[in-house]
Amino acid sequence: MVYVNRYLSSVITNYYVLELSSDNANYYQVPFVTKETETLDVNSKLTYRSSFKRLNYICLFFSSIDICWSSANQNGMLRAGGIAIFDCQKLFTYSTSNVGVVNFIYIPYELYNKNILKLIIEGDKIIYSELIFLIIKKINNVQFDEILRNRILSLAYALPVIIEPPELSVKKPLIHHIIKVIKENALDPNFSLSKAALLSYCSKRRFSNCLLENGFSFSRLVNEIRINKFAEQLLINKNTRIDILSFNCGFKSASYASKKFKCIKGMTPKEYRFS
Repeated sequence: MVYVNRYLSSVITNYYVLELSSDNANYYQVPFVTKETETLDVNSKLTYRSSFKRLNYICLFFSSIDICWSSANQNGMLRAGGIAIFDCQKLFTYSTSNVGVVNFIYIPYELYNKNILKLIIEGDKIIYSELIFLIIKKINNVQFDEILRNRILSLAYALPVIIEPPELSVKKPLIHHIIKVIKENALDPNFSLSKAALLSYCSKRRFSNCLLENGFSFSRLVNEIRINKFAEQLLINKNTRIDILSFNCGFKSASYASKKFKCIKGMTPKEYRFS
């Protein structure tokens, strides 16, 4: 992965790759992490190059030592504890005369929607985050695959929160953005509070508190949007089975959809269709 001649001092280089495999039985993607470790001899006159070959990945480059780095868009000095973020489709090089640990953490594009992805990788960037520092510090000491996977995932999900665009708080209140995210994604059967918070560029706690302060609840908003769409489809598609329509409106259970429909509309889906 890195091309280097051998000298006396060394840097431990860890490579973590987060991958998503399809579960054909349940139709969802299962995350798992592969890890490789390499010991490199250090020489300040040499340049090391990342040669990760897969497309559609971003990389978090974390260093416990001061290091010089360069990507297609930027270059400079990364101080110990800093994180450089770059697109794996671009060349990334670094050099150092210090002994320590560097980490390459590769995350697939498909974990994010295109707006968040653009926010993360646009122009490449350096960030200093105590949260990411603590997660990566724990990652290097993990012995079990499941714990490693969960920590890499928590790191991936933290990125949009760390790189939150300041214009969100300037242009309009956060609640407006949250409501917009919920309306745009409520019909997705896999839409969850965690995903909604990620798309809203905030933590789950901040997301929930913002809804509560404005008199809303996540589950109620999602159910109301789904039920209103369900009701609309019952009248438009009168020959389509009711359970199929409920699935098309984001529900995973037809019985649960009917229960929520009666709670909100005061009658069953069948009664509503022929009322």
